[in-house]
Amino acid sequence: MPVFQSQAAALEKIVAALDLVSLSKEGSPFGEHEKISDTASARVQCYEASGTVAFCSRVTIRDTATGFASDELTVWCGPKTDVWRGPKTDVPHFRSRVALSSNSGGAGGNDGETMALFVDFMPRLDGGFDAPKLEDGITYAPPTTRKGFTQAGHRADYDARFFTADVRAFVDETRTDLASALAAMSTPISQDRVEIEHHASCTGLLAGPLALSMKLQLASTPSAESTASNKIAEAITRAADVWLTWMIDDGNTVLTPGNAVGWQVSRMAYSRDCEVRKQMHTRAREALEAAYGSRGLDLAAAENGRMDQVGHNTFGLGRVD
Repeated sequence: MPVFQSQAAALEKIVAALDLVSLSKEGSPFGEHEKISDTASARVQCYEASGTVAFCSRVTIRDTATGFASDELTVWCGPKTDVWRGPKTDVPHFRSRVALSSNSGGAGGNDGETMALFVDFMPRLDGGFDAPKLEDGITYAPPTTRKGFTQAGHRADYDARFFTADVRAFVDETRTDLASALAAMSTPISQDRVEIEHHASCTGLLAGPLALSMKLQLASTPSAESTASNKIAEAITRAADVWLTWMIDDGNTVLTPGNAVGWQVSRMAYSRDCEVRKQMHTRAREALEAAYGSRGLDLAAAENGRMDQVGHNTFGLGRVD
């Protein structure tokens, strides 16, 4: 199906462009499709790079009994080491997930025959994107606190370098196109927050301001279903291309002396990265354990990878004694 092919193509393009190194070795957890229940199997492809990417994973789940299938690609910007060496870039993390749900089963819930899409560019610092706005619903209210001024500064920086008018237009056009052509409905975006008391820039929503979350009922005809899959595949491809333009500068990865971030931003981004990844793992672990028991825990550990200094373990967020 094109929508799954687009996930595979996006991963291939990211791996090649950023020179990522595969962590999937013979015998590694979920290196090939492994059973996680009587009817479901999962595969995890893992990568990392020394300077730009802390961890990259693509997780695919298939359930032959229920028809549920999901494909999630996550790229955590890096580096893979600890706060003493980085990160050297504040490019947002990238997430792309598509899921097909038929009847009920697995982590897909019971929504009938649906196709769901989620794409997000996750900020590395808190820009206060959920701060109060004026009556026009667009302009943020003037800040009145030190934290508010700091957040406003981060927002301005993100808007200038990442969340530009062109990128916002792409997200808005994609949402409108899916809604009009496929009768897709926007679905609620998680309002989960990360809170780190020692620095306000490390707090805030996990999701980014341009997160795209859509769900549509699968069409009754093969041609219409193919159209839906192609449109969602195109959205995934374009989103991955947008993110790669931020990571590539004139043919070089973003980690160059001319555009590396300062130590203060590096420290704040690292602190927030650790907490965000920990919370994302917790959410995945809860959902996968509820659906697949102990095998779900193994899958959550494999897809989240090494977590640097979080918990001072080496792999899987608490799965190591």
